[in-house]
Amino acid sequence: MRSLAVEGTVGFLVVSAIISAPLTYYPGSQFLLVGILFAVTYAVIAYVCWKQIPAGFIAAIILALFAAASAVGISGLRYAGDELLVVVQLLIVFFSYRGYREVRRVHRSGRNQ
Repeated sequence: MRSLAVEGTVGFLVVSAIISAPLTYYPGSQFLLVGILFAVTYAVIAYVCWKQIPAGFIAAIILALFAAASAVGISGLRYAGDELLVVVQLLIVFFSYRGYREVRRVHRSGRNQ
């Protein structure tokens, strides 16, 4: 049975995968490949979280913090959509932490479904 935290984590990871590539492209930029790599990474981590593997939630937290820090540090929130990306990354951190706690508790009790 999937909880709201697991579904929320997967949902926001999919949203990040969809918006990460277009947000990294702006005229004169060569960061489109980075956005595509981020999108693929988000999709893989979303699948791992959907399978309710605790390490996937930790990976989601690390990736979200890295993406938020790079959006603030590299672009300085100057480009359209950067604020949206940071907000979605913070939601991923919150949902992933809650999902990690719930999945870890289920794995420890031995009721893994």
